[in-house]
Amino acid sequence: MKTSRILIFAAAAAISMACAKENIVVPSMQNEVALVFNAAADTPLSRTMLADNGLEILWNAGDQIAVSGASTPFVADIAEGTSGSSAEFTGNAAEADKYYAVYPASACGSFSGSNAVIDLKKEQSAVKNTFDSEAGILTAMTGAEEMSFAFRHAVGYVKFTVDENSGDIVSVSVKASGGERLAGTFTVDCAAETPDLAVTAGSSTVSLVSDEPMEAGNYYIAMLPGTYSQGLEFTFTDAQGRTATKVLDGEISLEAGVVQNIGTAARLDGISTDIIDESVIWEGETAMGNWEGYCQDLAWEQFDWNAIDPSSGICYLVIELEPDASSSYWTLSLRHGDAWGNIPGIEDVEIAAGQTEVEIMLNQTALEDIQMNRGLVITGCFYTLRKVTLRQESVYTSEHEVWSGSHDLGTDWSSFLTLSWDKNVFQDITEGSILHVEYTESPDAGWYWQLQCNDGNWNILSSCGGETVVELASGDGTYSCELNDEDVASIRESGMVFNGYGIIIERIYWTK
Repeated sequence: MKTSRILIFAAAAAISMACAKENIVVPSMQNEVALVFNAAADTPLSRTMLADNGLEILWNAGDQIAVSGASTPFVADIAEGTSGSSAEFTGNAAEADKYYAVYPASACGSFSGSNAVIDLKKEQSAVKNTFDSEAGILTAMTGAEEMSFAFRHAVGYVKFTVDENSGDIVSVSVKASGGERLAGTFTVDCAAETPDLAVTAGSSTVSLVSDEPMEAGNYYIAMLPGTYSQGLEFTFTDAQGRTATKVLDGEISLEAGVVQNIGTAARLDGISTDIIDESVIWEGETAMGNWEGYCQDLAWEQFDWNAIDPSSGICYLVIELEPDASSSYWTLSLRHGDAWGNIPGIEDVEIAAGQTEVEIMLNQTALEDIQMNRGLVITGCFYTLRKVTLRQESVYTSEHEVWSGSHDLGTDWSSFLTLSWDKNVFQDITEGSILHVEYTESPDAGWYWQLQCNDGNWNILSSCGGETVVELASGDGTYSCELNDEDVASIRESGMVFNGYGIIIERIYWTK
């Protein structure tokens, strides 16, 4: 997973807000004097808003900082509707040798010496190409002579990209698989060069929400820095309530002031990809002529095809070429090394006039054939081969939740769950989908558990047990079945009814 650092910026700020919460002692206004802090940014990436290019730091009209010894926030002296890389903050605070500051002022709970109590909210607003200004928490200190704060980020950030294929995403929820806290209340020493957080209360989930579908661009979620022992799970939800999940397994460390890039958002149309690796494996110039030329540089152990693990994701060959302008047709042909045999599932490609790139997917069968038969040979007619890039993409399954709650089917087959006809939530289900029913075992069930999946007309689905009920094994917790096209058409029209024995249904969803 790629990371790009958020650089620290220098900013001058002034006295802080009266951190307006219960039991916070603020100085008397009689002991406060008017102060002005100059704020200037001299390094890229930080603060309340990122410029469109993601590099320039901008202060905005109305920005407020909390400062130790102040009963009200200091406010940026910038004209409404403008922003800039430098600003003055004005306000009143008690005179002191050192001042400590927090941005934004609304996140500060109190000061005790150089320590500040801060709250990172668990529901943040989505803002294109930047983060929620109330979640991008910064801390700083300055002496009375300098009156200039050098702010440092107290939180880390996860970045994802929405593109034209992402769908109408309106929210993203992040869960720490190991239960660690991602947001909440913490104490930090504003004088420390590297923020060391002591978390006192928090949530193992954090979310980014938008009133409208997110436009194409980059988005950032602020999170508490730390080590997440079992990784993170991201759930993307669109305006229709459909969800897609993207899981980052294994230990992940998030540092204050660092962006963790998780790539493109999981798509909600059933297929979601993210590039794992992309590398040029051959570059040169080979003229193919009329089936007379060939490139064997990726065959006969000159390239390690066995190093590619097809279980990690889908593999593509991106082949760049230049068609011969004197010809009226062009053909690209891929063969394996042994006797130039055909690769299963890969046919010759007829190149269109003016086409300079061909993308070919290597499924597991094709890749294994290349691995077992001495690599790849590229040939064809009337073009010049320029470059071959190997790209591997991970794939995430789109989850479409249709029902969640708690419905006890009981032990007498009379308490069924109806999601049919006017309650049909399966209108959008597609061919080839897999149905999933999550459940817990009823304490009254005894020693066996059963489920029956019917369409809205109470016909048992042939995909789910045929003419009989499904016998569930103890401890499974989820029943899944791949629906045939006939069953999909039936439930799309009429919905479903679930009944059975000894289980409590908690969630129903389908995946593509």
